[in-house]
Amino acid sequence: MVYAATMHHWVEPVRRGERLAAVVWVQSFVRDAAIRELLHDLDVVLARLLAAAPESDEAALVAKSHANLLRRFAEP
Repeated sequence: MVYAATMHHWVEPVRRGERLAAVVWVQSFVRDAAIRELLHDLDVVLARLLAAAPESDEAALVAKSHANLLRRFAEP
């Protein structure tokens, strides 16, 4: 299970056996959540375009825009 650190969550009590958990933190290279959402949306559209028409000008344009936005907002 992976979820944002800002997401409220809970777990059910263990009724028998044991619960094993690994806790890991992952930080995005893109700090702004709104920009991350925009990049995700573009990635979804790009995947659909590549499935339907991989050589299309539209797919190339979305791929270019996604890459440029990622370069613009990613932190080293």
